[in-house]
Amino acid sequence: AIEWAKGGARQGSAATVASDRDPVVGAVPEWVTKLGYEEGELFNIHTGPFGFPFVRVVINGAPFDLPFDTGNMVGIALRPDEIEPLGLELAETWDRLSSDGRVVGTFGSYSGATVEVWGEIWRNQQVFEFDDPDLAGLLGPQFLLGKRYTLDYESSLMAISGSRLAAEIAGMETIPLVESARNPGLILFYGSVHGRRVLIQADTGKSRCTIDPELARELGLRENERGFQVDDLRIGSHTFEVPSAKVVELRAIDHSLEDPILLGIGSDILSQVPMTVDYIAGRLLLPRSAMHGEGDRPIAQRP
Repeated sequence: AIEWAKGGARQGSAATVASDRDPVVGAVPEWVTKLGYEEGELFNIHTGPFGFPFVRVVINGAPFDLPFDTGNMVGIALRPDEIEPLGLELAETWDRLSSDGRVVGTFGSYSGATVEVWGEIWRNQQVFEFDDPDLAGLLGPQFLLGKRYTLDYESSLMAISGSRLAAEIAGMETIPLVESARNPGLILFYGSVHGRRVLIQADTGKSRCTIDPELARELGLRENERGFQVDDLRIGSHTFEVPSAKVVELRAIDHSLEDPILLGIGSDILSQVPMTVDYIAGRLLLPRSAMHGEGDRPIAQRP
């Protein structure tokens, strides 16, 4: 497992958690039609504390509003006080590892959960104990493997489909995903930092970008009190500036990878462009940047 206690705050209660199947508010984004999504494949999300995307989840009849954390390879995670009322049985204990491979604690795993999310019901699921005092839990991407999905923070919309797309789609660019044998579903791909080709992880459970300390030193990046300044981060046709990337080592996430993970992009970057993760075809799809080749650059400003 990798580090998945990212920080945040619990949202809502049984009376206030909205259905993800409520009618879509406002104009439907262009990508919905372009990527062949149907009405029943659209789900509401909202941006919560730390800029995380939150989704509605029902576990054993109890509603939760949880961050959708693409870096959470553990599964469904809840705090002990949230698990207790659900009537689940302790199945085993497990060691939680940080992203640099350190054991940071031993926690319980509970069996027998019925999970309702994204219009489907999943029975006999495990729920893992979670220890963040300010967050009810986390939802990972385990129910999306073998599918494709689009996450659009600005439109407060998520779409999920099991259908296969054409190899090329007008106005979209394709970036191959790098498969992690250790962590299926991890979003890995190549981009560049100041012209240096690097393996990048996309993690919606990060509030801001992270950078490997060796890469920062190698590139001679300017350091400030909150991290390192990245002036030229390129992903496909998109270029970003990051005022302060946090220093975090991600190499231990998967030592079997040909290249180590040297950069993590969080919700500061991911909120700026609709991202489609196509597990079916093993690729990432982004709308081609209209500013490609021009001087303007989006700037990541999350705290």
